Amino acid sequence: EDGTKEYAAEAGISLAAGVYETIDIVLGIPYQWIKTRETGNNSSEHGIGDLACEIKWRVFENGPLSLALKPGLIFPTGDDGKELGNGKSGYSGYLVGTYGEEDYAIHINGGYCRNRNVLGDRENLWHVSIAGEYGLTERFTLVFNCGCERNASTDDDTIPVFMIAGAAYAINDLLDIDCGIKWGCTDTETDISVLAGITIHFATIHKEGQEE
Repeated sequence: EDGTKEYAAEAGISLAAGVYETIDIVLGIPYQWIKTRETGNNSSEHGIGDLACEIKWRVFENGPLSLALKPGLIFPTGDDGKELGNGKSGYSGYLVGTYGEEDYAIHINGGYCRNRNVLGDRENLWHVSIAGEYGLTERFTLVFNCGCERNASTDDDTIPVFMIAGAAYAINDLLDIDCGIKWGCTDTETDISVLAGITIHFATIHKEGQEE
């Protein structure tokens, strides 16, 4: 915008643990790099972003259909002076609906985020999205996601709209890798993002009456 370009990268660790058959706790810890280029001046910042803790509670399940609630808290661990965090705590709440068969699944996600901040951004945000996954083989899955949300910037009411296409591959029962591309469909969404991830599954195994 106005001759200024911003490049950003984020590496995040997400730890999820099942505390009950229908309840998971998820802790997200992001680390960000931001580089800004403008005429005659370049700047860069990096550091830990705002930590998020969510609870995913599956409140309904009937055959292939399930519904889950996902409330969360946002902690101001990022440096708001470097625009790596909001500077204030916040919270969110989402409703997730899933219809899944053996080789495919459809997910619908909608919710609200109380985006409290010291940056002058909007504090009441909504988000809706729909995603699909299709298993080509037992280990290889194609995924697609599209959605929109309220623009956090108070200078523009244009709704950011995005699309994501990617794939996931299960190397074995303990390790998954995935990659994808995210496109911005409106000017207020990031033009293009490259996504990649690794998922490690930990399980408690019961063998001959003992835990391993």
